[in-house]
Amino acid sequence: QRTANGLPALGRDVLLGKSNHLDAQRRRFVLLAWQAEGFNRALDLRGPDRLQGDLSVEGVLTGPLYGSRMRWPRGAALAFEEGVLEESGVGLDELERVARIIPGGRRPLFAWAHEARVEPHPAGFTLTVRLDAGVYATSLLHELL
Repeated sequence: QRTANGLPALGRDVLLGKSNHLDAQRRRFVLLAWQAEGFNRALDLRGPDRLQGDLSVEGVLTGPLYGSRMRWPRGAALAFEEGVLEESGVGLDELERVARIIPGGRRPLFAWAHEARVEPHPAGFTLTVRLDAGVYATSLLHELL
């Protein structure tokens, strides 16, 4: 996964101007890793409850993919997301400098498993499931087990 092997830290260094030796493809990759880590950190900290000012898409709460063009929530949700960004040590000025690479956005906080089936297997069971793009089966298994 993108968040392994120190890639988010390298992305943070790029944002802070401490690492300029990367080619364009690697630079984009580490910035996306930093962005994914920010979303995961927000998800870990916030819990399942709705915050005043939360943004949703089709009734599903969303979380931050930090970037200067990201749509920000209001109220308590805004304070929470600003706090997570501040904790990362990155500010809006740094995000503006990389807006063409990571403009920002929102991602659903919850995912659903479609067409899930559990079948017996001699070693335990077999789980078959269809997941939306960007949802990792390892994350689903982590929640189930």
